Amino acid sequence: NLTQVPMVTYPWLAARFGDGAAVRSILAAYREVVRTFKDPEKVRDPKLLAAIERGMRDGYLDESIAVDLAAISDAPALLRALPGETGSGLINGVSYYGSWLFHKAETFNRRVTFHAAWRLAQQRGLDEEMSYQLAKDAVQSTQFEYAKWNRAAFMRGKKSVIFLFKNYTQQAAYLAFGGEGKGTALRFWAVLLFAAGLQGLPFSEDLMALLDALLTQAKEKGGSGDPRTKIEEDLRQLAVEIGANPDLVMHGFGRYYGLGPLHMAAVFG
Repeated sequence: NLTQVPMVTYPWLAARFGDGAAVRSILAAYREVVRTFKDPEKVRDPKLLAAIERGMRDGYLDESIAVDLAAISDAPALLRALPGETGSGLINGVSYYGSWLFHKAETFNRRVTFHAAWRLAQQRGLDEEMSYQLAKDAVQSTQFEYAKWNRAAFMRGKKSVIFLFKNYTQQAAYLAFGGEGKGTALRFWAVLLFAAGLQGLPFSEDLMALLDALLTQAKEKGGSGDPRTKIEEDLRQLAVEIGANPDLVMHGFGRYYGLGPLHMAAVFG
């Protein structure tokens, strides 16, 4: 969840304020939010503090899909499996603690996004109301709005349980395919390519598999002695020939640096 700020918020802000300004504002927002998360009074800017309090009242700064997850984990089927007050208490406890970190990560992301967007708007010379609306737009556009009113018709009602995580996919796709502007979309794809590589891009593995099948079939009909086609292997070979690391090209930095200290386990095989 914590990757959503650099993966989604940065492209949105950079398209409107420039890449350098967006990066500096996001880094400053991380420092400020960490410092003030437990004590809002440490926010030095009274205008920003008032804006944060307004955002909390409006409900989108403390919003999280974890609320829906908790509701699902508290389903009647689970309660029937563990009948009585003990079973109900156990399920509620698992629901709360299971979604706690999920919820806190999303709340943290929203606060960082709000802080960064507010600062950029103020630096641009916007008044308090315009700064607030821009920061609100940044949060809802990049951390997404999970309220029922913002769901597609086929994702509402009882079907919402099935499509819970597709709501995220829908909103991310809207942004990725130009819904928030060309500048945002291009940066989104660039960051995704950096983090996940060619095989991490949406539909890339499906497309490679389709091309493998079509080209193999074409070669068979053409009488090729070795019709087997593997686009992934060809791309890796191309990366080697141009002097690039094929693993980074195909899988991005996320595979090798995403788990931090856990990579030390490689020392032990």
